[in-house]
Amino acid sequence: MAQEKTGAIAPKMTAAEMQQWIKDHDKALKNYAAALDPLKQLRDITKSSRKRIESLTKDTIVTYLKDPIQNEQRLINASQYIFIRSQVYQRIVLYYASLFFLDARTVVPKYDLVSPQTDDSIKKSFSDTVKMLGYWNINYEFFKLAVTCLLQDVSYNCAYYDESGLYLLPLPPAYCKLWGQYPSGDFVFAMDMSYFRGTNKWLLEAWGEPFTSMYAAYEASNNADKYQLMPPEYSCCIKFRGYDIESIVPPFSGILGELLNLNDVFDNAAVADSIEVYKLIYLKLKTITGAKMPDEFEISPSVAIEYFNRMLDDNLLPDWASGAIIPGSSDLGVIDFSDNDHANETSKTIKATKSIYNIAGGAQVLNAAEVTGTTAHHSALHVDEDFAFTILPAIQGWFNRILPYVVKNPSTVKFFHVGRLTKDEYRKEILEDAQYSLPTKLAIMSLSGIDPLETLSLNHLEEDILKLSEKFNSPLQSSYTSSGNDTGGRPTLDDDEISEDGEKSREKVDRIN
Repeated sequence: MAQEKTGAIAPKMTAAEMQQWIKDHDKALKNYAAALDPLKQLRDITKSSRKRIESLTKDTIVTYLKDPIQNEQRLINASQYIFIRSQVYQRIVLYYASLFFLDARTVVPKYDLVSPQTDDSIKKSFSDTVKMLGYWNINYEFFKLAVTCLLQDVSYNCAYYDESGLYLLPLPPAYCKLWGQYPSGDFVFAMDMSYFRGTNKWLLEAWGEPFTSMYAAYEASNNADKYQLMPPEYSCCIKFRGYDIESIVPPFSGILGELLNLNDVFDNAAVADSIEVYKLIYLKLKTITGAKMPDEFEISPSVAIEYFNRMLDDNLLPDWASGAIIPGSSDLGVIDFSDNDHANETSKTIKATKSIYNIAGGAQVLNAAEVTGTTAHHSALHVDEDFAFTILPAIQGWFNRILPYVVKNPSTVKFFHVGRLTKDEYRKEILEDAQYSLPTKLAIMSLSGIDPLETLSLNHLEEDILKLSEKFNSPLQSSYTSSGNDTGGRPTLDDDEISEDGEKSREKVDRIN
């Protein structure tokens, strides 16, 4: 296992430290390069896999929650199953995961009042860090990670990153275990190497390092040490309930039973919908008056059936209707299967859905009828962000722990506690800070999705090359601030308003003032 690095490299290093850093850096880059190409093949398309979920009920979920540590994997499986089965659960999870806006960040070079770095070293640290972050598709990769954390509490990943991009390879939770925690806030985990035995053996070649080295260590121990620690430079493990390392419980486990009940309500409503349109057309055959036998009909059944079937065929009877002939009077009738309580079933569905959204920890925004008014909507969004951003400090810590592996003397990355739906509101607050000459220019542009180097590049283009400030130097005007060719200043008096004694002039001036 590579030597663990938990902090940034100091600006000043000895010759030995420099050689060690170069050695570790080169090793990491070689491993990444060797793994990137095979990573394109994540599945063997010649093989199929099956994953069965045992029958779930609300009582089953309650039983699991009574002993969550022993039923850890069962709860994760239940959460994943209901995520596929329930549209409501999908909306809740994807809504919270989509709140993250990791472009809203700032990059801060290290600064020491006692032993400050040179301006050139600060510029290089800032530039190298911003460039590396720009290569990585951060929002997409950590959206997937957030979805996993919301579904199963912990997201186990092997991280591949360099100047070509960032990829987080998700690992099966049933074969991973938490081992400890880095000072940065993300977790140390181990993976069961028996996962690669049998039909999964081909994954060793597909995934490359560090799995080949970990599996070799597993075999060298005669299969005794099957749990191998994920090397720190590859490890990306974030836990939603980071305050509890003893148990792994999906964050929404408390409503999984209610979601199952909601599916039952949906199913009942669907049955009611199908019965609502069904029709049965019937023909009664009249018996002869005074007949002694029950099968003495006025019309021969064979003749009646022939004409009845012809009537049904000629009128192209739809799938949701059928016909029947029964003894009795020769009347043609229709049986309607509509349910008078169908409206009540729809009402139950709506009520149950609202209840789920309301108890899901603040996702009332998904139910527009429950949140009215701009102020209430913004407040609800902030509550939802506070819930989702539980993992934001650990994500920030992971970046600052990993950057020293690919950037010499990296700057510090800080993510703003702001989401995709509230960034405009936060941007206005920062603009107010800018009025007092605070250093917010780069932060303002980051909220528009433009990173610092892109901002500096655009500013250089507009100001130094195109000189747009000189070409567009007139302030914007409106009818409120200007009228015609008025040049501004106090309104002047008309000549006919000026009298010899000045009375009208004074009255006009007083009126203007």
